[in-house]
Amino acid sequence: VSASTGLCGLLIMLVFVIWVFAGEHQWTRATKDDLAARSTGLYDHVYKEHKLEYVVHCHPDLNSLDDLDIQEEEKDSIKTACRQAASVWFLVWICPVVAAFCNLVLAVFCYMDGVALNTNESDSLVRALRQVLMLLFFLFAGMYCSAYLASLALGSTIMAFCVAFLCVLSVWAVVEVGGQTLLTTCQGSKAAKMLAPALRSDWVRAIFVGAANVFIPIFFFLNSGNQSVRKWRGTNDTPGRYTKSAQRVADEIDTWNWCSILTKVALLGELFFMLQIGFSKVTYIFLSWLCEFLSDFDFGLVLFLVFAVGYCMFMLPPVPGVPVYIFSGIV
Repeated sequence: VSASTGLCGLLIMLVFVIWVFAGEHQWTRATKDDLAARSTGLYDHVYKEHKLEYVVHCHPDLNSLDDLDIQEEEKDSIKTACRQAASVWFLVWICPVVAAFCNLVLAVFCYMDGVALNTNESDSLVRALRQVLMLLFFLFAGMYCSAYLASLALGSTIMAFCVAFLCVLSVWAVVEVGGQTLLTTCQGSKAAKMLAPALRSDWVRAIFVGAANVFIPIFFFLNSGNQSVRKWRGTNDTPGRYTKSAQRVADEIDTWNWCSILTKVALLGELFFMLQIGFSKVTYIFLSWLCEFLSDFDFGLVLFLVFAVGYCMFMLPPVPGVPVYIFSGIV
């Protein structure tokens, strides 16, 4: 399975490379214009106000947005719609590479699972947990890389794929290993015993509440309807308002210190805003100051300082990458 999947991935990549270079389908302006010309239906619906024409509204060289008698907000909305459309037909062009990459990742996974990690262990739980950890490694690596993609909003697309894969992986782990088995294993693990106090802290609960958000009342509302239908059919296992599992969740969160949790949710929201917005603004200001500060220095020293500062800023997750590129180009 590993060899055949890997061979399929290599063949897909080989065919794509031949198609690109032998068929003159390199990522050039002519290719982009051809893809856009074949995507007229996409431009008919990408902007909700009216249909768009690629040459008039979206072409980087031929568009006449500045000549149109429309407001700046509408121009910005049209440019955003054009970028969304460009993301779609770029994904169409690059989809063979995505398919080849998926096949190669599956080939590596099958090899690691069937050959490299195929020991004589009788405990299938250890093996399944290794599979989950290996997939989580690939998943978070993809999510980390997607945060630094700036062109064509591909970062958001890859992040969406990674989040969907995380949901599928969670379901697969429960089905493969078993919820009760996972719970029993965690209860007997030394690491789980050490992490248990941290997982029950108000900060972790605040992260959960902030992430789940409106889905918490939606869950209880739907579960209440489910319990009402069970009572009507006479199949309910508890006389309460919720089902047995949901009632356990309700009893658990009823013991939480909600004043402390909601305060921490507000603090985490402010911290997120500071990291996402504040660091971005500070980065631009700092690089603008540094660009002026280095204007009188020797060229060799400037190269060293630009490399050192750029490298350090790239190592900081909250710092966006685009300002560093612009700063290096300006200097």
